[in-house]
Amino acid sequence: MILGLTGKYCSGKSTVGSLLKQDGWHVLDVDGLGHQVLEEKSRDIIEIFGESVVEGGRISRKLLGRIVFSDPAKRLMLEGVLHPRMVELCRNFIREKESHGKGAVVNAALLHYMRLDEMCDHVIFVSCPAIYRYFRGKNRDGVNLRNFLQRNRAQKHIHVYNVACKGAVFEIRNTRNQAYVRKQLDLVYDEIKN
Repeated sequence: MILGLTGKYCSGKSTVGSLLKQDGWHVLDVDGLGHQVLEEKSRDIIEIFGESVVEGGRISRKLLGRIVFSDPAKRLMLEGVLHPRMVELCRNFIREKESHGKGAVVNAALLHYMRLDEMCDHVIFVSCPAIYRYFRGKNRDGVNLRNFLQRNRAQKHIHVYNVACKGAVFEIRNTRNQAYVRKQLDLVYDEIKN
């Protein structure tokens, strides 16, 4: 079985992903995969965005993020370079896990946008109010309100109603503690077993 895991910036996808991993699922972190592909495609990215995104001899995700989250056209250019390779790697991961009969999870904020949801049997959508997500982003990544609003605007299409998979879409609200999330995840397990 292939599960999709999605939600907006700082909604708690990693929290749910770690619980799924504890339960024996093989979890692919597509954001982490993006870092790998960013390195693979660094020449193409520098060609498009110039040396202004390079710091210490490598592409700085922070500098690149400032550019692409403030300019939708530039974000689309970056996605055009990264997404095809990322989707290819996700497909390979899914094929490999399915061939061995293993349960796998594709954890991606852009699950629907990259059309990865179509490869999933079910999807878990992690939701969380913007105010919670802002303070999480501020504490974890040091984002200010302006940066958060730019990211949030760039992810306006990430919504539970946009997800399309083979089976059901389950919403988990991440507004309390891990025990609350666990309780909801156990309910998802009950549903997908039937």
